[in-house]
Amino acid sequence: MVITDTGSVGIGTASPKSILTANGNIVGLSTGTHSWQHYQQASSSYTVTSIDSVIDGATGNLVFKTSANWTNSDAAEKARIDSSGRLLVGTSTFSGGARAVFRGNTAASGTQGVIILQRDSANPSTTQGLGEIRFQDSNEGWGASISAEGDATWSSPSDCPTKLVFSTTLDGASSPTARAQITNKGRFDVFGDSSTDSLIVTNAAGSGTSVSFISCRHSSTGFASGTESFRVFTNGNAQNTNGSFTAISDQKLKENIIDASSQWDDLKAIQIRNWNFKEETGYETHRQIGPVAQELEQICPGLVFETPDRDADGNETGEVTKGVNQSVLYMKAVKALQEAMERIEQLEAKVAALEGA
Repeated sequence: MVITDTGSVGIGTASPKSILTANGNIVGLSTGTHSWQHYQQASSSYTVTSIDSVIDGATGNLVFKTSANWTNSDAAEKARIDSSGRLLVGTSTFSGGARAVFRGNTAASGTQGVIILQRDSANPSTTQGLGEIRFQDSNEGWGASISAEGDATWSSPSDCPTKLVFSTTLDGASSPTARAQITNKGRFDVFGDSSTDSLIVTNAAGSGTSVSFISCRHSSTGFASGTESFRVFTNGNAQNTNGSFTAISDQKLKENIIDASSQWDDLKAIQIRNWNFKEETGYETHRQIGPVAQELEQICPGLVFETPDRDADGNETGEVTKGVNQSVLYMKAVKALQEAMERIEQLEAKVAALEGA
């Protein structure tokens, strides 16, 4: 042991780096509790903050206590590292598989656990991060992250616009891509890869009109409030309050505008069938009316489209399912109706002329 001319004490070293430096293992031979305490003098009095690291001889827990007086008589546990290597804050016991547990917060007793990730500077600019949780393997492979970012101009602490960004790593990539975000105004954005659907909504209910996939409401004041104006049921029915399904049709957005050609022959050739879905499809099996895609494709191939079939993981199976663009079919019917009206008017004029002869 040495004591330097500056008053530093070294144990196991001749060059202490602080007031007390111990080089080597410090072993407590007894089975009791071993404590280390730090006292700090404030001004001329000994108003002391002490840290009491207690190694529990029976359990092997490392317990951290603090006290605000010289005698350490009011020392209370604030955290511990237990014998399983878990960091416990606000609790002394835990049996789950987590590495760290934070129970409650300092605001009041009986409150929720709070973890704060704080940026090291104020007023982040747009897209600058406030905090991030990363998910990696032991080789530091980066799989995913959840981050909070500035979403407009900050003026802390009164104006703090923020968005949450959820990122995942694509197969074959080494870093995450932002796939979803919730903006400061509550808008939810999804960015899907070109090989898969962007959003899939599922429900455990069977096909019917008692449960819906989505309910849209206006004049809302919070979650699940407001007046419903649009709903999509589990059987695929879409219901809205005004019966209107619109399309963008402004002339300023269009070019090559000409009269549509005759739809008479197409409409005459289209076979309108009665049918029902097979029970094994999971769709409702009531009798319906409409065209069959393969039959319609022989007459109007532009009205039929294909979508690839996918398995539960979103991978294409190599098969396709055909669908019909019903809205265009209806427009063809309107054009054919106009032609029929014109022919009827011509016949009416001929009949009137014959009757007047």
